[in-house]
Amino acid sequence: MKSSQANALLLMRSLYPSFSYTEKKIAKYVLAHPDKVLYATVTELAEKTETGETSVLRLCRNLGFSSYQQFKLALAKHQASVSHQVDDRLEEEQDRNEALAMLADKLASDSCTWLEHIRKQLDIGQLQRAVHAINSANQVLLIGMESTGFHSAVISEAQDQLLELGIDTIAVQELGLMTKRAAFLTSKDVLFIISSGQEHDEVLSAIQLARQKQATIIGLAANSGSEAAERVDIRLLVQADQEVHPSFQAKMMQLYVLQVLLSAIALEAKPSDPARNEIHIHN
Repeated sequence: MKSSQANALLLMRSLYPSFSYTEKKIAKYVLAHPDKVLYATVTELAEKTETGETSVLRLCRNLGFSSYQQFKLALAKHQASVSHQVDDRLEEEQDRNEALAMLADKLASDSCTWLEHIRKQLDIGQLQRAVHAINSANQVLLIGMESTGFHSAVISEAQDQLLELGIDTIAVQELGLMTKRAAFLTSKDVLFIISSGQEHDEVLSAIQLARQKQATIIGLAANSGSEAAERVDIRLLVQADQEVHPSFQAKMMQLYVLQVLLSAIALEAKPSDPARNEIHIHN
C-alpha cells in the first residue's frame, strides 16, 4: 500500500513509540485534532505544537510521506472515509427509528380500531345486570386459570380494584381450589369467571355448584361458543377477530370491559359507602 493511501492516523499510532520527544508532541496534536490539521499549514502546525517546521517535515518523512501536503492528503482521505461511515450509521439508525415509529403508529391505530369494535359489541344491558349483581353481592368469587402471566395479572388486578370499591372479593386461580370455594357460595353471592379461552372441568364444576347455590354467575370471555359461556347468567362476551392478533385483542377486550364494569360499579355506589366513591386506575 502506498503511503499516500495509507490510514495516516493508524500509521501514526503504530509508530508512535519510536518517535522522538518532539515528534510525539506533534503526533499527539494531530491525533487529537485531525480535522484542524487538514486546514493548517506546516508553519501553523509547528506553532500549535511549539515545535519547528523541520520537525513537522521530519515526522512526515518518518511516516513514509514525501511531503507535508502528501501527509495531509492521506489524512483527508481517512477523515472522509470516517465521515462517510458515520453518515451511513446515522442513516441506518434513522431508518430503524422510522420503522419503529411506523410500527408503533400501526399498533396504536389498530388498538383504536379494536377498541371501537369491542365497544360496538358490548351488550350494555348485560353490563348493567353485572354492575347491579356485583354491587348487591355479599361476596364475589373471582376465578380464572393461570394460563399466562398476563391473565393472572388481570385476575389479581380485578380483585384489587373490587376490594378497593369495598366489595368482598376472593380470587382463585388454582384449579384444585375452585370447586372448594364455590361450595361456600350462597344465593346472595356472585361467581365471576374471567376466561382466557381455555376450559377445564374444574371451572364447569364450580359453575354447577354456584347454580345449585343459586348464586349469580357472570362470565367475561372472548369465545361465545364455549361451554362455560353457555352456562353463565350474565355474559360479557366480545368476539375477537381471529385473523389479526386474536390473543392481543382478547387481552385488550378483558382490560377494557373490566375497566368499564369497575367504573360503572363505582358510579352506582351507594352514598353511604365512601369506599366506593372512586375507582383507582392502576397502570
